[in-house]
Amino acid sequence: MELELAEKVVGIVAAVTRRAPEGIRRDATFDEQGIDSLDRINILFELESAFNISIPDEEARNIRSIDEIVERLKARLPAPAESAGA
Repeated sequence: MELELAEKVVGIVAAVTRRAPEGIRRDATFDEQGIDSLDRINILFELESAFNISIPDEEARNIRSIDEIVERLKARLPAPAESAGA
């Protein structure tokens, strides 16, 4: 699930920033990647829409990288259902 989630987040970041997904690093900060504050706001709006969640402003201000986004999304999204008979 984490890899799929990370790939979706990278796709959103790539679309908002008009960059190739291959050029976006999960572990680098937004500042290190030249992603400005307006793009960050747009990324968060797109994430809220894509995952049907709300990210509080205080929490949004503290997100610095894609890895941090993925961790916060994992905490907010329901866990995948266990397969039958497992």
